[in-house]
Amino acid sequence: MKLIYSILVFVNLINIFYTLVCPIYPSRKINSHQFQSIKSCDTNCTFSSVLEKHDACLGVYYNYSGIILIKQLDVSYSDVQCLTSKKCLLEIDSKNSQSFSCCCTTDNCTLDWQTITTTTTTYRTIFINPTATIETIIIIEDQYSWKLLSIIITFIIIIVLITFGLCLWKSWGNKYENENKKSFSPSIEDLFFSAQQLNIGKSSIVYKAILEHDIVALKVYNQANMLIWKNEIAILKSIKHESIIKILSEGQYDSHLYLILSFYENGTLQSYLHAPSRKLSMNQCLRFLRSLASAISYLHMGKNSIHTTIVHRDIKSSNILIDKSELNLCLTDFGVAMALPPVLTERDFVQIGTMRYMAPELLEGVIAHTREALCSVDMYALALVMWEILTQCEVYPTTEYRPPYEEYRKKNSDGSSFTSEIYDIVVVHRLRPSLIRSLKDNPHVLIMDELSSLIDACWITDSDMRMNAQTLAFKLNQHA
Repeated sequence: MKLIYSILVFVNLINIFYTLVCPIYPSRKINSHQFQSIKSCDTNCTFSSVLEKHDACLGVYYNYSGIILIKQLDVSYSDVQCLTSKKCLLEIDSKNSQSFSCCCTTDNCTLDWQTITTTTTTYRTIFINPTATIETIIIIEDQYSWKLLSIIITFIIIIVLITFGLCLWKSWGNKYENENKKSFSPSIEDLFFSAQQLNIGKSSIVYKAILEHDIVALKVYNQANMLIWKNEIAILKSIKHESIIKILSEGQYDSHLYLILSFYENGTLQSYLHAPSRKLSMNQCLRFLRSLASAISYLHMGKNSIHTTIVHRDIKSSNILIDKSELNLCLTDFGVAMALPPVLTERDFVQIGTMRYMAPELLEGVIAHTREALCSVDMYALALVMWEILTQCEVYPTTEYRPPYEEYRKKNSDGSSFTSEIYDIVVVHRLRPSLIRSLKDNPHVLIMDELSSLIDACWITDSDMRMNAQTLAFKLNQHA
């Protein structure tokens, strides 16, 4: 398109450059034998700007007793001789020795005629149209204009130059791109070379790595999980929240698909709670719960067309990180998260996530096909994480961390699978992780009781009755 535009601009410039001004005087008959003639234009002529490159100013004159008068002035398609002539040199009409004509290609040249003084007499056949319309003078010689040929040649030269310039620009662009790749590749090589494995997930492996002297988290996928990799990139780039992991970069190195994420040196919430003899202060518990509820509320609300309602679909303590201050949480792992489309389909309600944290309606396959139902699945999983945090508060009377529902699992397995165990516990027996509610002689008894009630409201079996993230965040912020 740029090339075509350039050519059109050039054509317009050529047209302006070749504009020719010619005087126009339409001859009129005095009688059946004579035409009216004038000595000069004065008020008798009009002036026309000519854009056609093969046109010239033409004049017809008559010798009246030694005085040459103008009989007709006009513009017409001309031959090579006219187009190369800059002056109006009078030529004798081959049928009438008292009639003359000239043609030329300079402005108003037919008003300044000259007689030919050479010994050789030249003749030109002319015809005067008595109706006096435009292009009334016709020259009996028809050849292609040298100007038109020169313009065509000029166009070809311009096109060649533009094409050459584009090729040169593209070549330079590729050169700089290759140089940039070369300058970046060693950093990526160093990144992978410095990687120390931290965690192996279902679809990726997370490493601790060094990129340009900074510690980062390197999340690597294989080619089979490209869709999950692309989905996580799209989701993370559409959201921004202090309690949601930040994506720093993404790309492909050899056969590896990778994400570069912010690194959290305190690790996951699960490993943090599992540390021996670690108990959370009441302030820590409340801060953890508020930051997590704020992140889920942000995802579920949706802000605009870019950030629509998002469901995480795999909330669990091992997908939550502890920040440097050990006061806030950060939600991560958005590989199976979903930005809800305007119209939901059957495949949007498939059983997905981690079995231990999966809502009863999803385990049973009876989830309602609504947007609220998908958000409610997140709230159930969030309630289990809240339980994990609450039971590790210093005011809670337990000493050892255990994952949700571990207390109900059989110590001596009878061969049943983990999936069937969770199904029986959650769906068949409708059990939930136990909560100790009577905390005697404890100054935080009221807060702990309220937090227990909030957890109950989030993991209730009836998904329609579960508390939403916005309400939960509001209630938790009252304890700020």
